[in-house]
Amino acid sequence: MEETLTVTHGGKGYHDGVLKKTYYTPDGRTIKAPPSMRNYIIKGTNEGGIRDANYDKGWLETMPSELKPYCGGCDKWHDTQEGVDECISKKAMSNKRWEKNAKKDVNTDEIDGRVKALEKSMANIENLLTKLVENNNG
Repeated sequence: MEETLTVTHGGKGYHDGVLKKTYYTPDGRTIKAPPSMRNYIIKGTNEGGIRDANYDKGWLETMPSELKPYCGGCDKWHDTQEGVDECISKKAMSNKRWEKNAKKDVNTDEIDGRVKALEKSMANIENLLTKLVENNNG
């Protein structure tokens, strides 16, 4: 298969000395990026090789024939729009639980008291500075 390359100011198919390859997302977008080659070893064996980690992101080597909708909830692709809607609602419920737990952990009364004390101290400092400026100008 012939590789499509980005032609940039650095030369044919190169950008700052890095060869770029064309990838496709399951929703049909085109991405031009350098391959992210990684060594791997299969657990329990001595077998392994080199792989392109960009495929771990869900990117594809060829344009998909059937497009999948992108999910902003999990930053991946689902087979149907219903799957996307379900994932986003689950993410929203999870976020509400995290916020509820975070609010339990934070003592808002203590924080309010500290803010009020700081505001009072700032007001005192402002009054002292005003008196100091008036005494120096008068």
